[in-house]
Amino acid sequence: MIGIEFEKENGYDNFLRKLFWGIDLENYDLDFAETEIIANNEIVKENEFINMVNQSLNNKYYIIFLNLKIFSKGKNKEEIKNYQEFLNSNCEFILLISDAVYVEMYFKDNHLKEQILKNINSMNIKFNIKTLENDGRYIMSVI
Repeated sequence: MIGIEFEKENGYDNFLRKLFWGIDLENYDLDFAETEIIANNEIVKENEFINMVNQSLNNKYYIIFLNLKIFSKGKNKEEIKNYQEFLNSNCEFILLISDAVYVEMYFKDNHLKEQILKNINSMNIKFNIKTLENDGRYIMSVI
């Protein structure tokens, strides 16, 4: 398994809060290649992301698209164009959300993988497992 994919519901929700439940994102360096998330009728800035994710479950936002890469704290952030570059990088996790509903994730960090899969199962999300044989993604981009 190199990752997973599924479709989430379209609309305002707290998906990222539920997805990253039990993970302290401040222990990682985040890299946003592409992002457009709306909360309170304003686009969420990258420096507001962790606060948005850590807010109450009652706070809702709309994810139009997101290309988030999570790196171990203090490691070099490299540009990642494809899966091979991901494997050879310091990046531990990639989250891609496009068209507000299509979600893809790629894992290297076992702690992140286990916690995120636990969270996805608690949300009753049915997902498909991505392997090298069935993954059709050529570039790590949502635009």
